[in-house]
Amino acid sequence: MKNNYTITRLDKVRIKKILKKSEQDYPELSDRVESASVIDAIDVPNDLVTMNCRIRCQDPETKSITEITLVYPRYADEEIGNVSILSNAGIALFAANVGQTIEYQSSEGNIVSLYIVEILYQPEHAGHYLI
Repeated sequence: MKNNYTITRLDKVRIKKILKKSEQDYPELSDRVESASVIDAIDVPNDLVTMNCRIRCQDPETKSITEITLVYPRYADEEIGNVSILSNAGIALFAANVGQTIEYQSSEGNIVSLYIVEILYQPEHAGHYLI
């Protein structure tokens, strides 16, 4: 079953620009961006993962909690929880919703599952429409 994703206009423009400049292909992210419903930042539901969101996730097996900020590649720093949109985790999180379990392949080749517990900060919900 194909997921129906929703993204903001600004996220679509910025991600398409990043994908165009990238030397590597990201077909899953490209397909998501191209097929998603596009909305204005002011209309974003507060449970939608958008760019620059700070998310609290839980591993369904270990119950460990992780906080992740979904960022553009130049701000990526996994040591502080800044995950690039071009990473497997970032692609899986982008346009997901609170209450959803996402899966992605880690750099070690393992399948990682994360349950999205809550959004701690969403730029659109905070009125920060251009971040």
